[in-house]
Amino acid sequence: MKRTTRQSTGRPVRLRIGLRGLLITVLVLGVLLGSIARQHHRAVRTARVLAELRGGGVVPMQFDPTWLGGWVGLLPQRARNELYASHGDRYMAFVGRPSRFSAVLIRRERLDEICDRLSRFEGIRSLSVPSGLNEAELGRIRSAVPDAEIVVDPRFHAARDPIRIITPRPRG
Repeated sequence: MKRTTRQSTGRPVRLRIGLRGLLITVLVLGVLLGSIARQHHRAVRTARVLAELRGGGVVPMQFDPTWLGGWVGLLPQRARNELYASHGDRYMAFVGRPSRFSAVLIRRERLDEICDRLSRFEGIRSLSVPSGLNEAELGRIRSAVPDAEIVVDPRFHAARDPIRIITPRPRG
């Protein structure tokens, strides 16, 4: 008996997918795209809150990666730098969750607003604050982020140090 392969007969190879396979494929793609859309929505909200926090003197210092951040981490460094340059905080919020903040440039008049914004984040591990805050102000901060370690930075003093706007230096 002579065996012939599909390639030897010249007929095109047809991909046969049953209805069950099609349903599973559509389900997996739907779950994947749905989670990416949820992640994007969360990133837009996080970027908006981070922009408001920056206006009050609170800066994110570290991000813990999300599941998508693990995959984006496989990209070359140049591609990740270009993504950050074009999207900024939205990119950082898309691939990670802020876990450490520096509030050494905090403005006292916006303390309640800042505490409200900080309480929206889950998983804050550390928050640096300037020395010179009274116990009531530290208590409000601790109640906003109860699981975070509050680190008082003696290099900055809330009463004597002026508010400074820190911008990254251009590389050149």
